[in-house]
Amino acid sequence: VSPPNSSGFQVLETLNILNQFDQLPYGSSDTLHRLVEAVYIAADDRAKYAGDPSEVEIPLERLLSVEYAAEKAAGIDILATSGPPPERWNRSRVEHPPLGVKPEFASGLTTHFATADSEGNVVTITQTLGGAFGSAVVAGDTGVFMNNMCKWFDIDADLGSPNLIGPGKQQDFCIAPGQIFEGSDDDQKIRMSLSTPGSYGILHTTVQMMYHHIDVGMNVQEAIEAPRFRFYDDGTLMVENRFPKHMRDDLVRRGHRVVVAPDWHNGVGGGQGIQFTGHGTMLGGADPRRDGVALGF
Repeated sequence: VSPPNSSGFQVLETLNILNQFDQLPYGSSDTLHRLVEAVYIAADDRAKYAGDPSEVEIPLERLLSVEYAAEKAAGIDILATSGPPPERWNRSRVEHPPLGVKPEFASGLTTHFATADSEGNVVTITQTLGGAFGSAVVAGDTGVFMNNMCKWFDIDADLGSPNLIGPGKQQDFCIAPGQIFEGSDDDQKIRMSLSTPGSYGILHTTVQMMYHHIDVGMNVQEAIEAPRFRFYDDGTLMVENRFPKHMRDDLVRRGHRVVVAPDWHNGVGGGQGIQFTGHGTMLGGADPRRDGVALGF
């Protein structure tokens, strides 16, 4: 995944915690609870430490260590949630579309795409304008709008945030384009390109798609289509209705504040991926929740 100032390390930390469990059977309420709790833990660390790496120290070696993952995995209560971590977002942000912009065009400005060739060269990109038309500034005569993601800096110096606004600083950025490799350190081959748009939900939903492939054995399209969840900074956990009712009820019994979304909901992202089969072929995956497509030529 992309390094800081991207928040991609949250994806790695979550996967590292999940790797401490011998089994994570698909369709199990215990597995779903552990997935959610691992996301909560890593999201909490991201909020505590992530910022401009030239301005703040991000203890990546510790956060991504096996010892730390084992400690955090052991602390997960299988019967009760720890609760989602509070976000540090600046509450004074302006949350309305710019004048003259229809509300339906004021969000959804993040896209993800990937491309690969027959020689194994792969590019995995997540990009965003932030809000409608970004900052409404175009770079020269290129037609390219500059984003307005500086709105996600914290502005209250009393918060002690590593993501405090300042001149020339890069903010903690939620994009996390990911690639999965297999083989030894000396002979690694790419196995999959996989990620999604979706604001800070990117860091929740990318993990789930990777779990679906790595642990469950789904192909790229199946991994993208499988039901997903994400949490919000109001403490709610949104789960798609395709999770069986008994699993949703089990989450509620463990203290999760569950909100049930429709069967297919774009709030859990719009995954795009490419899988390398090992037989000289590639599979493309595109999420029916949004408007992406998979093309080969």
